[in-house]
Amino acid sequence: MTSAPQVAPSSYESCLSRFEKSASEFPEKLAVVSSRAKLTYRELDSAANKVSCALRALNVRREEPVMMLFERSIFYYAANIGVMKAGAAFLPVSPENPDERLLFMMKDSAVRLVFTDRKTKKAKSSFFNKLCKQDSAQKNMKVLVLEDVLSSTVESQSESVFLPPERLAYVIYTSGSTGRPKGVLIEHGSFANFIFPHPENIESRSMVENADTFLAIADFSFDFAILEEFIPLSTEKTVVLADEEEILNPPRLARLALSHHVDCLSGTPSYLSALLSFSECREFLKKIKIFNIGAEPFTVALYKKLRAVNPSAIIVNAYGPTEAAMSCTAKILTDADDISIGTPTANTELFVIDENGNEVPKGEKGELLICGLCVGRGYQNPNEKMAAAFTTFRGLKAYHSGDLARVNEAGELELFGRIDNQVKVHNRRVELEEVESVVSECPDVQECAAAVSESCRLLLFYTAMAEKKAKETKETIVQKWAKNHLIPYMVPDRFICVKEIPHNVNWKIDRKKLLTLVPQENAQTSGSAVAGTDTERRVLSIV
Repeated sequence: MTSAPQVAPSSYESCLSRFEKSASEFPEKLAVVSSRAKLTYRELDSAANKVSCALRALNVRREEPVMMLFERSIFYYAANIGVMKAGAAFLPVSPENPDERLLFMMKDSAVRLVFTDRKTKKAKSSFFNKLCKQDSAQKNMKVLVLEDVLSSTVESQSESVFLPPERLAYVIYTSGSTGRPKGVLIEHGSFANFIFPHPENIESRSMVENADTFLAIADFSFDFAILEEFIPLSTEKTVVLADEEEILNPPRLARLALSHHVDCLSGTPSYLSALLSFSECREFLKKIKIFNIGAEPFTVALYKKLRAVNPSAIIVNAYGPTEAAMSCTAKILTDADDISIGTPTANTELFVIDENGNEVPKGEKGELLICGLCVGRGYQNPNEKMAAAFTTFRGLKAYHSGDLARVNEAGELELFGRIDNQVKVHNRRVELEEVESVVSECPDVQECAAAVSESCRLLLFYTAMAEKKAKETKETIVQKWAKNHLIPYMVPDRFICVKEIPHNVNWKIDRKKLLTLVPQENAQTSGSAVAGTDTERRVLSIV
C-alpha cells in the first residue's frame, strides 16, 4: 500500500469558490487569452454570471448535466464556470462526435439542455435537426447559444452558491466495452482535492509554484482540459488557449506561446514528442519552467530529448484515470533511469491486489486499486460489469483501474500496461471491445477484432460476410462505417480483411495471433512519432 497524508475536511473549498476569490482579489488581471480575444478575471466572472442567470431562468436543477458543445474559444470558460455557478454539472463533448454518439450521451445522462455557440450550432446543423425532430413531441429540450446569453443587457450579478463536496461537478464520457460510451460522474470534493495545491499534490502544487502562464491545448471533452482550466484560474494565474489551427500547426503554436510568455505546458508524451521535432517549438520549449505530462507512458527516450532542449525545467509524470478525478499519483522526474508514476495525491491510498482482491507483497505485480477522495461517484446508468469497477476497500471508496502495477523498492508505483483490453491509443483510452462492437454492426462485416500494433497503431481485423468473397467487401465500406459511428480518435488506423479471426481455447479472441496476420507495413523513419488522431496526423505530416 502507498498513501498520502489526509487533509482535514474543514479545508474543503470548491474550485468555483477559489475562482471567485481570484476574481474578487485580482479583477483586472488577465485570466484567459487567445490569439483572438482576452478576458480579465472581472470580465470572465461577469460573463459566467450572465450564464448562471440564464440557466437559472431555465430552471436548471442541482446536479443537472448540461451538455457543452463548443468550438475552442475563451468564452467556453465563461460557460463552464457559469454552469457551476448555477449549481449544475458540465458535460463537455467534442463537436467531432458523430451525431448518434451525441444523442446517446444525451439520452444516457437525461440531458435537457445543450449549451453551444453559433459557429458550432451551424457546423453541427444535422445534429440539431435530429435533436429537434426527436424532441418534437415532448418539447422540453432547450438549446442555449452563448452569444445570445453574453449579449444580454440583464444585470450579470449572480448569487453566491455553495457547492458541497458530495455534489456532482462534471460528467466525462469515455470508451465503453459494451460498444457504448460510459459517463463518469465526478463530485466537487474529488475535483477540488486534485486541483488544490496541497503539499502532497505534487502535480498541482508544482504547477502553481513554478509557473504563471499556462498553455491550454487539450480537447474540451478530455479531462486534461479541466486541469488546464481550473488549476490556473483557481490560483490567480493566466491561461493561454490555443485554437484548433494553432494546435495543428506547431510553428504557430510556438509563436502564440512565446508572445504570451507561456511557462507551463501540460500534455501527452506523443504530442510533446511531435513538438520537439520542430525547431520553432524547441525555442518555446526552452522557456517552459514546468512540463506536466500524463495520459500515456513516459519513455526514457522522451526524457532525454526533453532534457537536451531544456535541462532545468521541472518534469512531472502524472497518472490517473478519468474515474479518479484526472490524476491520483505524480512524480518529479530527475533521472532517465528512475521513471515511475510516483506517489499518491492527498487523501488517496493505492493498493496492488491479486485476482482475489488481496494485497500482494511489495515488488509483486497486480491490479492497481485506487482508493480515497479522488475516486468518482461511479458511472451513469451502469450495467453489472461497470458497477463492479467501483467498490469499497477497507472502508474507502475504491476503483479497479485495470492497470498492472507494482510498488518498487523506493515505495513508488510502476505501471506495466493493462490487465484487460482497455488500451491507450492516440493519447486516449480506448476499449477494444467498443471498437469491435460498433464495427461488427456493419452489414459487410461477419466478425471483427481490434488490436494494437507494436508501433501503437490501432488495427481492425475483419472477415467478410459468408455470401461475399473477401475481395468484394471493400475496405472503404468498413472504414466509412467506422468513421460514421466512432469518435475520430477511436477510428482504426488500418483495416485488414482476413479469412478468419483467431481464437484461444476459451473462444476468446487471440490478440497476439492477430498481430501475426498484419501485412508488411512500410518502414517508418527511426525515432519518428506515430500519428494517431487526425490532429497528430496533420501535425506530423509537416514534420
